[in-house]
Amino acid sequence: MNAVNIWMIASKQEGFLFPKLDDKVESWLFDNWGSPLAEQWSCANLKFLSDDGREIPDFYFIGGFIPVVSESALSAIDLDHADVELLPAQDDCGKKFYILNPLSCEDSALNLKKSKVQYTSDGTISWISDFVFSYCPQKRMFRLSEMPTKMFVDDKFVQLIREKNMTGIDFIPCKVTGPSLFERLFHLSCLLFVPFVAIALSGCTSKPPVIPENVAPIESVEPVDGKVGIQGVERAEDFNYRSENSAMQEPMADENAQIGEALKKAYSKQDSLKQ
Repeated sequence: MNAVNIWMIASKQEGFLFPKLDDKVESWLFDNWGSPLAEQWSCANLKFLSDDGREIPDFYFIGGFIPVVSESALSAIDLDHADVELLPAQDDCGKKFYILNPLSCEDSALNLKKSKVQYTSDGTISWISDFVFSYCPQKRMFRLSEMPTKMFVDDKFVQLIREKNMTGIDFIPCKVTGPSLFERLFHLSCLLFVPFVAIALSGCTSKPPVIPENVAPIESVEPVDGKVGIQGVERAEDFNYRSENSAMQEPMADENAQIGEALKKAYSKQDSLKQ
């Protein structure tokens, strides 16, 4: 089973008894199956259509698609982590059963181009006879939005059923093609493109200007004795763009040059006032 990861559930009812719900309950269940029902549900009564010596299977299906499992069979399969409601029911003898109501519905896993799909004249899907998946949903049990009356399970579920030799249920393997060539190329391009974008964006991050310690901060521009002066700095020409104590004598960052430009503009305004 390593090569196949998705299986479609199929009923195998030949030679077994069939259950039936009350007509109103059954009709309501058909209309709402797949939606959360536990809070509205009360234990339903199951009636078997005959009692001619045939066995009651571990699994059977109401209406051909809603699975019912016996209490003993339920204890043998692992549904603890599956998104499935267990709706209680019992027969006339008080034997307990559970109707499985899968809440998980996939809407993008099916590959419609490779599956065998029949459409109506208005483009609505009427039937799918061969299911081909683009990927394997990491779900124990799920349905498809394209064909909600079909149920699908993973390898683990199939393994548990077959190990216990449970009756009334069968499985049809489905193909999983994986992503298309276009999807793979798109994914690869994203993996290659994102790091370059991150690098480019990191280079655009601006840092606040760094003022050397030996230069007092600019406090204001105001007239002093009729002249415009800048407190804290003598002249822009005297502004030293290199750290006198730096062993490497590296130029200061461009941000410091911006400070110098601002000082030059201020002194230019001072010179114009003199004139």
